[in-house]
Amino acid sequence: MSAPSFPFRRPSPLAAPEEFAVLRHTEPVSRVTTLSGDEAWLLTRHSDIRELLVDARFSVRMPGSMRPPEDTAAGSTLFQDPPRQTRLRKLATKGFTPRRIDRLRTHTRRTADELVGRMRRHQGGPVDLITTFTQPLPVAVLGELLGVPLGDEARIREWTDTLHSFNGSEEQIGAAWDSLGGQVAELVGYKRDNPADDLLSTLIELRELTTVELQGIIASVVIAGNATTQHALNMGMLTLLTHPDEWARLIERPELVPAAVEEILRYQSETDGLVRVSTQYVKLGGVTIDPGETVLAPLMAANHDPEVFPQPDRFDIDRANNHHIAFGHGIHHCVGAALARMQLQEAFSALLTAMPGMRLAGRIEDLPWHTGYLDQGPKLIPVSW
Repeated sequence: MSAPSFPFRRPSPLAAPEEFAVLRHTEPVSRVTTLSGDEAWLLTRHSDIRELLVDARFSVRMPGSMRPPEDTAAGSTLFQDPPRQTRLRKLATKGFTPRRIDRLRTHTRRTADELVGRMRRHQGGPVDLITTFTQPLPVAVLGELLGVPLGDEARIREWTDTLHSFNGSEEQIGAAWDSLGGQVAELVGYKRDNPADDLLSTLIELRELTTVELQGIIASVVIAGNATTQHALNMGMLTLLTHPDEWARLIERPELVPAAVEEILRYQSETDGLVRVSTQYVKLGGVTIDPGETVLAPLMAANHDPEVFPQPDRFDIDRANNHHIAFGHGIHHCVGAALARMQLQEAFSALLTAMPGMRLAGRIEDLPWHTGYLDQGPKLIPVSW
């Protein structure tokens, strides 16, 4: 009997896959078949996933069908193990200083307010929230962060669209990474000749990174800074708009927005699993993992574990001790977590302030959804106000 296919489908647009809860109680370390056709181990308990993410016996160097080309992987903290990962992460964090995040907060809010202003010209809508707000906002912020030439931010969107076109085949994944790597190389060359006060110029000025390493770091920033941020914005707004009482509370008490962001990050974590490969025999969750076997750690499963989060399927912005792991855990915890949090806070605040009467223009069940390897979010979010 073949292992069940993974990723699992959500039973409804905002709900966690039912299989997570079932497996957590019956077989917390189980076999699944990935989109590439390979089998892997799947974890569903918070404790097992945290243990995996800090265990040095597991590598982030994914199997060939899932791994990016070496030129891209070489500089990415996402695909390197210590000691190289330690060095690259230390250098990459120099570009995400509190000063830079604060400066980007001003840019983010100004951009968000401008986008909201354009939306309001439609006099009540409906408009698509994705094309008018959640898509252009992270692209603009990422363009400012990297120092992409003004007017060329669309290139960032093209990179993300390419990566989201995966269907899991080795050929498509390779082509997507090659395209991204080549375009990032062009940007690195441009910034060498036109330095400024931005992340890429800062990393170049360190003179401690090769061109290949620079390309890898920037590729990682593009993936995390655009694709995952837009996904969080989309799923966050759908969650808020389908919980009108919580939306109303945030209008009355805007100081609760940071707590709402944390609950959104927990409630709508990515369903696909972080990938690790065992380098030796390891016993995890009562199961022995052989060397070379792949293990998947879906953060949504961890963040919906009732042993850690009481009533995990309830969206609650007053949730106490919300110690989610939406940004990962251990040495691979997201370098740009502070940037992502800031964008979500400013985006939701801008919409709540200027458009308190916003509502979905239709039923959430009728929305079209992406079914790609990385993107399983909505294709559009029609809203009125």
